[in-house]
Amino acid sequence: MREFIKTRWGEARRAGTEPLTVLSGDLIRIKRGEEAGHVTEVLNVIGNVYRSDNRLIVRSTTGELVFYLPWDVEMVERKTTTRWVK
Repeated sequence: MREFIKTRWGEARRAGTEPLTVLSGDLIRIKRGEEAGHVTEVLNVIGNVYRSDNRLIVRSTTGELVFYLPWDVEMVERKTTTRWVK
């Protein structure tokens, strides 16, 4: 991700955090929501993996399929072996 972008007012510096990239198979911990603290595996990612509004599909503790948004979770373990994923 670029640190600076050009705007009509001048250069703007990135002040936020790096977006979380989660892929199918990764282990995540739910930070906010119905099952905060629960660690689970991502079954699927709906949407563009590089966008912030994608849906992370997981199975709840009751077995129901639910989705979380990336800002509601944190990475526990990267299970993907794709070379281009950090």
